Amino acid sequence: ISAIKQWMEHPDFILSYLSKSLINRKLPKILIQNQPFTNDHLNNIRKKAVQQLGIKDDEVAYFVNTGKIENLAYNPAAGHIKIIDKKGSLEKITTASDNLNIVALTKPVVKQFVYFPK
Repeated sequence: ISAIKQWMEHPDFILSYLSKSLINRKLPKILIQNQPFTNDHLNNIRKKAVQQLGIKDDEVAYFVNTGKIENLAYNPAAGHIKIIDKKGSLEKITTASDNLNIVALTKPVVKQFVYFPK
């Protein structure tokens, strides 16, 4: 934290801006969706960031970026979840559950994101 506070006054604009953003809690906006973002959409976001911040086109990658997040609610390969039934015996959740969609929890959920300055 001490270094970040020092960097707030650094002559390098990128380091200074990112440090100020962290300390002042002005974090980037994040959009999340199921499908990848189109190139047109990403180019519009990049253009706005370049205009808003007054930076060069090759510096925009420090402020605008994309990626994906993945969540796996239940991974049977990592070990089974067991629950205790009314009789006190342990059963795997897949056999004890009345929910037929338990298999749906074993499929990873993948979402795309983009972050950029507000």
